[in-house]
Amino acid sequence: MKIGYFCPYGDLGCGESEARVRYIYLLEKSGHEVVEIDKDGYSFKEKEFAENLDLDFIISHAVIEQKDVVYPDCFTLFFFWCPLIFFPKEQIEEYLLYVNKHDAVVGGYDSSYSLSDMQITKYFNINNLLEATASVPKDFVIPPRKGKRKLFYVGMVPRYIELLNWLNDHDMVDIYGPAWSFGQKVWKDYKNYRGQIKYDGREIIKKMNQSGIVLALHSKSHNAQ
Repeated sequence: MKIGYFCPYGDLGCGESEARVRYIYLLEKSGHEVVEIDKDGYSFKEKEFAENLDLDFIISHAVIEQKDVVYPDCFTLFFFWCPLIFFPKEQIEEYLLYVNKHDAVVGGYDSSYSLSDMQITKYFNINNLLEATASVPKDFVIPPRKGKRKLFYVGMVPRYIELLNWLNDHDMVDIYGPAWSFGQKVWKDYKNYRGQIKYDGREIIKKMNQSGIVLALHSKSHNAQ
């Protein structure tokens, strides 16, 4: 199959970039051709509009920034990964209208939440939602290493300040992320800041393995899902 993959943030380093790299890897490994498509519907390389690329279908997990995009006349599969609790109330209806543009929808890490989100409006009549997640391909995984371990943490802004300060002071954490964010030098006071990890789907797995223990912290919004 020839599959289009919407990339709303282009090559900007973010979680969507990691998911894209991993999905494309698995699709190509399975023998499919993948064409990366920018936020306006044009292929990255040829700058050709998606309708002219003879695609079998398009994968999309874009967010509300894409709501005004003119979608190509091609079957589109939407990955519902962004919980409604992340949106201001006045944007929820707008977002669900955007999701409704797609021909088919699959769910996130717990599809029951995506399903209940969709059923609060008149736009959907779905009783079951298949799950699709951005998990790590099996052959990306590295066996756990032995020996002394630290906590691994990655972030764009310093959240959970008290915890991170304590871990940093006690030399118990390796911190990764952009050095600059929103015009601020984010990690300047952290001796355990190790730099930025390239968004290639694999490097973050290696860094996690080097530290040994992953510190996964969730906001109230994440936990609510």
